[in-house]
Amino acid sequence: MKTSKINFYDFISGIVLACAGLYLMFGKNVIVGKTFGVDSMPMVARADFYIRALGTALFFLAILLAARSLRSAETKQKQPIPLVAILSAAALLVFNLALTTFGFFICAVLLITFWTFLFRIKEYHIHLKQDKRAALQSALISLVFSVISVTVLQLAFTRLLGVRLPT
Repeated sequence: MKTSKINFYDFISGIVLACAGLYLMFGKNVIVGKTFGVDSMPMVARADFYIRALGTALFFLAILLAARSLRSAETKQKQPIPLVAILSAAALLVFNLALTTFGFFICAVLLITFWTFLFRIKEYHIHLKQDKRAALQSALISLVFSVISVTVLQLAFTRLLGVRLPT
């Protein structure tokens, strides 16, 4: 069914991602903390080089997405935004707000537990009210997975790479 000549969701996503790319490219507080020897390092050895390069790529790809959405000849009837996307966005917002208060480990474990649990119940078609045992088992598996993952990541970044994570 032909409703409009613009793919609204792709256009909005392109604009939001372009803004995120601009922030990564030009933001003053993208890299927090002191980096020693920045003046003597080659450009590709600096951490901000890769973040700004990824921000540049994100910006240009987002502009392409927004431009492509304007050229969409036909779109299907508008579909609601999936609940998983709304819950994921809300979880990221809560993670961002709670990070300075509770620290990296607790917030990351809770975020990854929530995401893996959400995707497990969606993947295995688990109904929370009917399959309480399967839901509890999925929650436990998600918690164990996230604790192991965050522990490995935290050790790798703090011990091996010397990156200071929010505490």
